[in-house]
Amino acid sequence: VDQLSGGRADMGVGRGFAPHEFGAFNVDRADVAGRITEGLEICSRFWAGEPFSYTGKYFSFDKLQPWPPTVNGALPIWNAASNSKESFVNAANRGYHLMMNHYPMNASALAEKFGWYCEAWEQAGRNTSDRKAMVNFMCYIGNTEEQAIQEVKGALQEHAGAFEKVMQGRQWDTDYAGDLSILLRMCEGDDWRDVFRRRTLIGTPEQVAERIQHCLNLGFTEISIVPRYAGLTHEHCTNTIQRITEEALPMLDQSATVA
Repeated sequence: VDQLSGGRADMGVGRGFAPHEFGAFNVDRADVAGRITEGLEICSRFWAGEPFSYTGKYFSFDKLQPWPPTVNGALPIWNAASNSKESFVNAANRGYHLMMNHYPMNASALAEKFGWYCEAWEQAGRNTSDRKAMVNFMCYIGNTEEQAIQEVKGALQEHAGAFEKVMQGRQWDTDYAGDLSILLRMCEGDDWRDVFRRRTLIGTPEQVAERIQHCLNLGFTEISIVPRYAGLTHEHCTNTIQRITEEALPMLDQSATVA
């Protein structure tokens, strides 16, 4: 992919979170961080293009010759982090870019955790201008906030319900029909609409632009969206992509970068 794209390939990694996925590969969750660390060390040395061998706790092999070579001598690594402060600090210390998902956390938690990464990046002596960070959003645009919320409410409940079942080890329970209780468990108060207002890009073009700008002002450099989930159709998806491109993004401070 790196060769075919002329050196434009990036690599994104994360620990994973679904319990049954670790069981399927017979991997102890306690070993995942170490496995990822060693795996990325191997990737970085492979991309450097010089022959090397490796001896680690989880992976070991004799001398090998990397092939094919990378276009630029390395691929940018994006590290997903969500809960552990250690994950944010390690990503910064190793010079990895950051990926976060706003959906599972409120705005204050997002800012605090992103702050861990930024602080560690600076303490490692790295230039702020070299730092890249992406935040991911569930997205849907309507003519009014109420319209947007009502049209996507069922889909978001279903998505959240499926996510909750997976975390409880009930991944084969496909009865995803949700109710307001699952949204209430996600919000800080008693207004379930706060989930849409504080954790998503679901609303009017103006509201979507305002929330994106807030994240860019925090220091995020990239915005990623999920325009199709649960029962939303392809038409819903393309409409959201078109409206965010044509209506929301032009409202942003043009000194910021959106990708």
